Amino acid sequence: MELALVVAKRSTCLRQKVGAIIIKDKRILATGYNGAPSGMAHCLDIGCLREKLSVPSGERQELCLTPDVEILTDRGFVRISDIKVGDKVLTHRNRYQKVVKVISRDYKGEICVVKPMGLLPIRLTPEHEVLAVKTVKCIDGKTICKESCQSILRERCKRFFESYEEDWIPAILLNKGDLVVFGFDTTVENLKSLDLSKYIENPPKVYYDVVRAKNSGKTYSYIEKVYGISRSVAWNWVNGGSPRGYVIVRNGMLHSGDSPSKDIPAEIEINKDTMWLFGIYLAEGCTSGNQIAFGLNVEESEIVERIENVMRETFNLKPNIYTRKQSTLVRYSSKILATIFERLFGGNAYTKRIPAELMRVKPKLQSYMLRGWLEGDGYDNSVDVRGVTASKTLALQMYQICLRLNMLPTLDSSPPRKGVKSVMYRLRINKNPKLKTRYIKNGKLYTPVSYVKMDFYEGKVYNLEVEEDKSFVTESFIVHNCRGLHAEQNAIIQAAKFGICIDGATMYTTHCPCITCAKMIINAGIKKVVYGKEYADKRGLELLKEAGVEVVYLPIEKLLAKS
Repeated sequence: MELALVVAKRSTCLRQKVGAIIIKDKRILATGYNGAPSGMAHCLDIGCLREKLSVPSGERQELCLTPDVEILTDRGFVRISDIKVGDKVLTHRNRYQKVVKVISRDYKGEICVVKPMGLLPIRLTPEHEVLAVKTVKCIDGKTICKESCQSILRERCKRFFESYEEDWIPAILLNKGDLVVFGFDTTVENLKSLDLSKYIENPPKVYYDVVRAKNSGKTYSYIEKVYGISRSVAWNWVNGGSPRGYVIVRNGMLHSGDSPSKDIPAEIEINKDTMWLFGIYLAEGCTSGNQIAFGLNVEESEIVERIENVMRETFNLKPNIYTRKQSTLVRYSSKILATIFERLFGGNAYTKRIPAELMRVKPKLQSYMLRGWLEGDGYDNSVDVRGVTASKTLALQMYQICLRLNMLPTLDSSPPRKGVKSVMYRLRINKNPKLKTRYIKNGKLYTPVSYVKMDFYEGKVYNLEVEEDKSFVTESFIVHNCRGLHAEQNAIIQAAKFGICIDGATMYTTHCPCITCAKMIINAGIKKVVYGKEYADKRGLELLKEAGVEVVYLPIEKLLAKS
């Protein structure tokens, strides 16, 4: 333990110096101390970020994602830079947990770009941990051994995949062919109707006060005196009118007092026709003022006819149809419906999205929305079906719907073209997939890494502290909180770097190992750990004992007192 204390003096950490040594047969095999990874700036040079942020010992928070990365929340995909404390994010345990802290800082240096097969690349700091599976080569030396391999039934197959396990792996240590894990919401709610009144702006409190007062027997003179509302206005409100600029629910219908808009149902049935209508709006619809419109090709007469039928049966509205050259415009005049559709689905191509409640309806119903979107913005050939959108959020949501339908789509993007201000996102569904290099299991998608490369980045980086699970789902894979290297990790890495076997060895460390260090100790085959100080996170200690590693507490204070 005295040697571990000597090693700890080399630590570059400004907050707490930790040292570790690995011993076997009375020989020192490796040493390590806590600090920044090789080649990166040390706290001695740039200061302690954890101290500046007042991060308690044991919580191990770091900052690792660029601001453009989308995070899956219970209200849909949201940029990490827009996440707030209290938001709920999906975790690796396929449940929503609260964000208890959002942290950001300036960053300048190398950034890791990880591109999974069939998903968008993500930029994150090299040490950020990703939920992944380290793979091995098949016996042919070319392909990756996997559960869906074509030669699995052959006697020569070694079935390496049976020993695969999920683990938190730093992004820089991922290799092409490793499987990253992508989470999606598997919740299914039996939603039979959609309450449109939730998407209108409620009248002011005085409106309800006036109606309540009159219903309780108060006179209009009393109302005018107490609430300052004239008798004529109060009479109008009491008899079914609404305040100027607001929509109210009247006899099960949405009514606007200052607009000629026809009343529409306050609640509509969720069925294959309405879901298809939502899908075609996401593809070809837009809103402007008091109008909602669908722009189609002149040859898409069947789609025009179906839009007419569904809008008439659902909202009792009739369109104005305009045809010019090769385009057809189907337009409805309804300020109420235009406002609702804009709040539900977005008003233009760049803001399109699916409301959270429709992301959890039965997958069969969602298939009609997907079909409507593909009919409008899609392209169908003998090989695949493709849908294109300028909305990244919509593309990610349609990808999630495909996974819920047990489909394995791919998603890519193309840079803005001349005259187009936005990146275009393309979703592709293969009609006849032959080789499953990706697969869905237990509500997660496992997909190989296409490439990992380094890039330079200067700007803000973000991270989230999530209660209990300490993880969250990004647009392409699941990530954990990242952190610097601990003394125990450095000691094990040094032994591996120089080819020294530490199986059966004893580790002396000045502080109790955290849970990540405990995992490395167990996997390295170390049989005994002697530590000198307690650590705030007790999970590492519990894991070591559970794995049968002998743990000895030797208080450093007593050791120093004797010396």
